[in-house]
Order: sequence, then structure tokens, then C-alpha cells
Amino acid sequence: MTLRQLAAILRPAAPQRAALRLPRLSGRPALQLALLAAALTLLLALAEAAGLGARRPMARVDMAAPEAALVVRGFHAPERDGARGFRWSAGASEVRLLGVGVGGVPVLGLRLGAAAADRPAPGLTVGLG
Repeated sequence: MTLRQLAAILRPAAPQRAALRLPRLSGRPALQLALLAAALTLLLALAEAAGLGARRPMARVDMAAPEAALVVRGFHAPERDGARGFRWSAGASEVRLLGVGVGGVPVLGLRLGAAAADRPAPGLTVGLG
């Protein structure tokens, strides 16, 4: 027995890899197109499931609108500054939006005015749930 034969016997065997054999699609454009469409459909479904196509519902409360009275408490009567409506808070005030955050992460945007110069800035608390 030669040294090479002995080394070949003692050398650990390399792990075998399974070969993935794909069918040849050349000359079958209809099948290629169908497989491509199926793969794209699967990718789009996975992207939607992963939330890449998530849409956030948006609700806007015009504080000067009559409907705002349904969700606000502790505010003075509505006023307008051009097209923008607002209300001054009257001490402890609250805006209650029901169903916020159902089906996703809530995002809240506020446009706050400055307090009067002779008064301290009011506190603001935001709660969910």
C-alpha cells in the first residue's frame, strides 16, 4: 500500500451535497412565463403578509366642527383663524378617540398653539387604552 492510498483511506470524507436539478425550460416560453408569474405572486403575497404594504387609516378632527363635540371635553367654544379651526382648553381638557391603534401602531399628530404670555404653559398627557 502506498502512502497516497493510506492518506486517502484516513482522510475524512467530504460531506456530500445534494444537487438541486431544475428541469430545463429552454424552448418552453409559456412554462417560463407561468413560473415567473407564480414566483412574483408568491413574493407579493409574502411582502403583504410581512406588512410591507401596510396602510395606516387616518382620521382628522377639525376642532371647530360641530362633530368635534362628540370627542372633546373641557374646551371653550370653537373659533376660526381663516380655514383653520381651533378651541382653547378650559383647564382639564381631553380628546377621546375610540378605536385608535386597532390593527396597527397608532400615530398621533398634534398642532398646538402657544399659551398666553401671562399664563403658564399647560401640561399635556397622551394615553392609549
